[in-house]
Parts: sequence; structure tokens; C-alpha cells
Amino acid sequence: MRKFIISILAGYTVFLLTLGYPGMATGLTIAEATVEEVTTESDLVVYGTVTDQFSQWDATGRNIYTYNAIRISEVLRGEGLGTTVVVRELGGKVGPDEARVNGLRYLRDNEEVVLFLRKTDDENVYKIHSFSLGLFLATEKDGQTVFRNASGKVRMMDTDGTAKSSGSNQENRFEKTDLFRRIRDIK
Repeated sequence: MRKFIISILAGYTVFLLTLGYPGMATGLTIAEATVEEVTTESDLVVYGTVTDQFSQWDATGRNIYTYNAIRISEVLRGEGLGTTVVVRELGGKVGPDEARVNGLRYLRDNEEVVLFLRKTDDENVYKIHSFSLGLFLATEKDGQTVFRNASGKVRMMDTDGTAKSSGSNQENRFEKTDLFRRIRDIK
């Protein structure tokens, strides 16, 4: 009898997954955008380093959030900040409880990043634009700092105002001085 019940439950689960039952969502889909679009939609754009992280439950006890302290090396857009900004991400680990969004690239301690940020309800806390769409990670290539978008979904605009095609992985790499100049030049 027990095997029969387990078999029915397994079949029901497969049936729900096949129908795309909304309660069974397991991933994150992020639309493509240009650097120009992400910049104009952001309240703040900073270049800095992740220096501290902690996670906690929200006031309702339903969601875990991770709070990241970012030491600001340069403010590329926006104003009125000190030397640090706090960035909140959905997910984290509190004691034995862990919550993660599949497909989301989380900040890591000591990471060098450019962040496109939006305000939250808490005036002292920001969130990354569209989860990882506003997260650019620093890497070294041929002795130069190059930034790669964590979502792989951000492109530059060509000089004629059209978005460059998103066909190759190379187009998702942005040379530091070019990226910073483009962000600053956007009105």
C-alpha cells in the first residue's frame, strides 16, 4: 500500500511539473538590455569591492535576504554617498535554513564589481537592477581590467544608436575605461 501511495504522489508531481504548475517554479529568466538602458533605469552606479556579508530573515519571516557592504572606489552615476553602500539580495543562509534563486549570481566576499543599483523601501539599502542584470564582475585580461555582466544579457550600443548583436560571449566583456565613460556620458 505504501509503495502505491508513493507511486501516485510521484505521478502527480510529474503531472504538475508537465503542466507548468506555477507553484513549482525553479528558475529565473532575465531579459536582455543595453548598458544605456540599465544605466538610465538605475538610481546609482558604483565601482567597488564587497567587504562584508550577512543574511537574515525579513520582518515577515518569509524571505531570507543577504546584505552586502560594498566599499566604493568610484561613484559612476548618482550622488550623496559615503564610502560604503549596502546592497540587499534575495536569498541566503540563516542557521540551517537556506534560500536561493536558481540562475541568480550572488555577490561574493572580496569581489571587485560595478553595480547598477535601485533604491529599496529602506532609504539606506539598495538592490541590484533586475537581479544580476546590474552586476558586472571584474576580471583581468591581457593586463587590463575587463568587466563581464553576470547575467550575460547586457550589450553596448553601437555609435549609430542600435544595440550590438548578442551572439558571442566576447560582446559581454567591457573594457573598464570604455564602460565607465559610457555610463558617465548617459544623460
